[in-house]
Amino acid sequence: MVRSLVKECGLEDKVDFDGIHRHPPHKNNKSNKPRILKIPFSDTRSRDTFLYSFRKCVKSLPNVPKNITARRDMTQYELNILYNLRKQAYDLNVRENLFKYFVVDLEIRKMSHPKPLKEKKVSA
Repeated sequence: MVRSLVKECGLEDKVDFDGIHRHPPHKNNKSNKPRILKIPFSDTRSRDTFLYSFRKCVKSLPNVPKNITARRDMTQYELNILYNLRKQAYDLNVRENLFKYFVVDLEIRKMSHPKPLKEKKVSA
């Protein structure tokens, strides 16, 4: 799957396929979460190109699940910032009752055409 995604993005020569690995290396039986797949690129420009074109490549390949995501590798400090920014964006969206704010690369951005928030269905 990784090989077909990288090929679709035109970056086959920029990936060390032998260096691709799961993180953590051993499955924790307590968690049902899928493990992260780390893909080593030869340079940051290739990594950025892959991240930029990832969504388009996933949509164009019928054998790849549509619910997968990609992001650059982050330190724990950066992850904490990311989670806090997502919380802030969520709180702003709830306050305005619109999907207006979102986080991209450790920065809160505002949509030019916000959408109404979907109502949560409460089961009786």
